[in-house]
Amino acid sequence: HVYDEQGSLLASSIEGYAGRLEPKIAGAEKGSVVAYEAVDGVRVVASALPLEELGWHVVFERDYGSTFAAIASILTRTVAMNVGIALVLAGFAFFVARTMLRPLRVLSRCAIRLRDGESDVALPVVSADHEIGTLARSFAEMVDSLTRANEALERLAVTDGLTQIHNHRYFQDQLVAEIGHVERTGSPLSLVLLDLDDFKKLNDRHGHATGDGVLRELARVVKELVRPRDVLARYGGEEFALLAPQ
Repeated sequence: HVYDEQGSLLASSIEGYAGRLEPKIAGAEKGSVVAYEAVDGVRVVASALPLEELGWHVVFERDYGSTFAAIASILTRTVAMNVGIALVLAGFAFFVARTMLRPLRVLSRCAIRLRDGESDVALPVVSADHEIGTLARSFAEMVDSLTRANEALERLAVTDGLTQIHNHRYFQDQLVAEIGHVERTGSPLSLVLLDLDDFKKLNDRHGHATGDGVLRELARVVKELVRPRDVLARYGGEEFALLAPQ
């Protein structure tokens, strides 16, 4: 939404929108994000881009359920808004095209590629201090945080939380892969299964905390003994499995 210096609506990407500039966003610090309930009753998070030459505000809103598809849509509408401003302020058009529109188009394309699942997206480096530079750097930080979070989730998905070795799911995937390798090459493959005897009695007598400590210690000792290529996993409960190629 575009608002004038009195907070009245000048233009909006939502047909029939009749709201005024939210006081929270008008008084917020530059580059900050605030939450409030929009005029249509939907709770949104928003950030404002002040146009200091005119005293106007361009306000970007999205609901909590927005995803990268929504981010790409917002960036596309931002490009359209800036094109409109460039047409009105003809003397300012060259500056806008060079310093604002081009980085936004690149960001929009990057957002679409990220939405489509690409992981090797190189974000543009924008060193300028204006609002688009801030947006580009914030977007880059967000993508970097998301990448680290996804990597952490991938590690958690194949790691046993107690012993910090591979879990049953990872073992099954590797077993299928190693068997396929054996069938292609005829190379040897050993499967070792370990089971702690009387583990239930240990838990009953000394408590589950002690039993967990025993499992962690066993995993640590065996992990130090196996080769880097071997696959050590907690098969379930007090059972462990080891794949030893060659």
